[in-house]
Amino acid sequence: MAYTAIGALISDTLEPGALLSEADLAAQLGVSKTPVREALRRLASEGLVSPIAHVGYVIPQLTYRDIREGFEVREAIEGRAAALACEQMIDERLAALVHVFAQGVAELNGDTDHDLTVMRRLNDLLHETVLECADNFRFNQILAGVRNQVHRAIRAYVQNDYGRYEASLLEHRAIVDALERRDVAGAEAAMRSHVQSIASHVLKRYR
Repeated sequence: MAYTAIGALISDTLEPGALLSEADLAAQLGVSKTPVREALRRLASEGLVSPIAHVGYVIPQLTYRDIREGFEVREAIEGRAAALACEQMIDERLAALVHVFAQGVAELNGDTDHDLTVMRRLNDLLHETVLECADNFRFNQILAGVRNQVHRAIRAYVQNDYGRYEASLLEHRAIVDALERRDVAGAEAAMRSHVQSIASHVLKRYR
């Protein structure tokens, strides 16, 4: 619980250079220092925080290599996950995904305020569904730290870029269409293309 909560703070809220203390985090999360200490050590092993003697931990600045390698890992794992999900997803789960995605797209078609909430919700739904239906524990284990790093990069360089979210929506549609057709190779290719596209967008802005 502490690991997930602190990871979410790092990927969604806190900026590079922010200091983290066990006492403050324990109070914020309503837990003892022990799970916070264990979570911070794990996050440090993943490169998401760096220890500072007698102070606590600091959130490091992401490097170009951090971002590139994070996306490369995501492309490989999520591409394969899409193929496995296409093979293994039960019809009811697939129908539910297609239905919710179609509802979200319809909602976006009536959006004139460029509210990104729906797009983010559809993004989370698709990626989480694919990973769940791939049913591979190691995939989630490897992606745990990488996902937070990549989310930090996306928040920094894509957060309010409506054009990038529109492009992602088209890429998501291609993934959903391939899943609906039970096109295993197509699902993997569409997911890989999607991750490559976001990576290219983020890395160009980093430079």
